Amino acid sequence: MPYTLLMGNNFILNSPKKIMFNDILLFELIEKNNNDPPLISANIYNYDHIKIIEINESICKYCDNTLIKKEMKRIIF
Repeated sequence: MPYTLLMGNNFILNSPKKIMFNDILLFELIEKNNNDPPLISANIYNYDHIKIIEINESICKYCDNTLIKKEMKRIIF
């Protein structure tokens, strides 16, 4: 499945499967089966480099309490 990843003002072409920064996983796309939607893993950090969101295979594993809304279920595209 071809796509372009937009992170901030940066466009990342060529359908990346994994994006890392300073040895920290920021984004990973996992395609387990051609019939199933892809699974996304991502970590989002605040300005102080503290993790505020952790998504593992499209399931939210951690959500900082300072965020207004959180869902602890699989994300459907």
